[in-house]
Amino acid sequence: MYDQYELIADEYARHFTDEFDVRPFDRSLVQSFAELVLRSGGQAALDVGCGPGQAAAELTRLGLSAEGIDGSPAMISIARERYPQIPFQVADMRELPYRDGTFSAVSAWYSIIHTPADELADLFAEFRRVLTDPGWLLLGFPNWCSSFVFRRSLRTRGLDDLPAT
Repeated sequence: MYDQYELIADEYARHFTDEFDVRPFDRSLVQSFAELVLRSGGQAALDVGCGPGQAAAELTRLGLSAEGIDGSPAMISIARERYPQIPFQVADMRELPYRDGTFSAVSAWYSIIHTPADELADLFAEFRRVLTDPGWLLLGFPNWCSSFVFRRSLRTRGLDDLPAT
């Protein structure tokens, strides 16, 4: 999955440079998320699949102590160059290199769209593992993603009361 981003990292980063400036709804959503985390006493946030680092930078700008991981070394290199004040590292979001309960918040901003449906329940369990109790999870998706796959995966984790779309 990460190999494709190695090939297009520079072009991707050039294309997605100011996403929160040109998408005010996305900015408002992330801002609301950060406010919830801060109001609950949280501070540490992890941006999984951070790409060139925009979401981690936005979370930092909003007052969280954010860091990012991505499976693509090329993306991490770009993120480190753009946002040297934020810690970034190469890691697989399916095997996060953190202790249980390390973060008050996990953000997966447009980053799980390539995850096969049958792997989502385990991925969400990994996110839960590194979250404090209580913790906050933000899942962001482009508007062309089907919600069916995600509803089905969440139901396998016992969240059966999700509305149909």
